[in-house]
Amino acid sequence: MAGDKGLGDFFAVQMATLTRLVVHLDERGVADGQAFLAELVKVGQGLPPGQHIAQEMLCKTLQAQLESSRSRRRQPTSGSH
Repeated sequence: MAGDKGLGDFFAVQMATLTRLVVHLDERGVADGQAFLAELVKVGQGLPPGQHIAQEMLCKTLQAQLESSRSRRRQPTSGSH
């Protein structure tokens, strides 16, 4: 990866993928997305300032996607994954 932009793009894709995975598992009833988010918040409290900011961004994005997903669906579809 050449330069900071490529590395930043790589991490942005990783964060987006992780977020979508957590929401997907929450939608299927396989994992509790809110519990996972709570753990991320705890981990973020001990991070250095720059990493803490990135962690906060991840948590805000995940929270928004979980809320949006939960408002659109009825019941979890556990067992149909």
